[in-house]
Amino acid sequence: MGIFLQTNLTVLRKSKKLTQTEAASSMGFKRSTYNNYESGHTEPNIEALEKIASFFGISVDDLLFKDLRESNLIALSDNDEKGNNLGNLSGNLLPKNETEPSSEEGPSFYVMNKDLRLIKSLPKVVTVDTAGDENTVMVPVRARAGYTSGYGDPHFIERLPVYKLPGMNNGTYRIFEVEGLSMFPTLQDKDLAIARWTPLSEIREDRVHVLVTATKGVIIKRILSRLKEGILICKSDHNERGHYPNIVLEADEVVECWYVVERMTKHLPSPGEIYKRITDLEADIALIKHKLMHD
Repeated sequence: MGIFLQTNLTVLRKSKKLTQTEAASSMGFKRSTYNNYESGHTEPNIEALEKIASFFGISVDDLLFKDLRESNLIALSDNDEKGNNLGNLSGNLLPKNETEPSSEEGPSFYVMNKDLRLIKSLPKVVTVDTAGDENTVMVPVRARAGYTSGYGDPHFIERLPVYKLPGMNNGTYRIFEVEGLSMFPTLQDKDLAIARWTPLSEIREDRVHVLVTATKGVIIKRILSRLKEGILICKSDHNERGHYPNIVLEADEVVECWYVVERMTKHLPSPGEIYKRITDLEADIALIKHKLMHD
């Protein structure tokens, strides 16, 4: 592995004023994984190297073989953070439309805390707590219409509820409230779908995702990916009578993609038939014993 990798990881991270936890979360690594990269205990594979290099806006070759302590790349990074009209660094929010990410550089998002910074390749907006750890933002049904246009607006995202979910520290998560019965029994009305940010290229075939679209709003469906044709097919689980036909989406309509990993529900399942028979039998036996004892 390149002789400057460990040093460069530390230099690049500190140039962006990120903790190891923040850097790991922003790139989709576990903190321990990234820490091992930076300490040299383990070495990243080529996919991880490309992800790291893309995040910091440098080439893999520079990451591995160039001593960035003596490079202008770091100075440029500092200038980008401090001089790109990023607003008041002592505040919590980036004013709307003050900085427009370049479409050629891929999606970006703004971290809203006292150390405002621009980080690439994640949702446009996330919020963090006072310790710098990401919150999990919830999108209720009543906020769906606004979310379609406000997903990139820090002022809109700030008004949404936020939560801390145990174990959700290996990516960026969002909670979407389910509306209707199109995904029954997988998801029911008013369930909360907990979803992890994922690029379209990593959609899991025939799994449930949340797609935020420019024309059809927020869609929670099972996805069949046909990206070679530029198409995504969205299926409902509850479609026995054809009430919820498939939705065929152009991939470029999707502005955010989230992979559903868990659900929170108030709908406890009713007992199964065998269980009901056993409990009925237990009740009958109890009644028989009671009669025998009192006869």
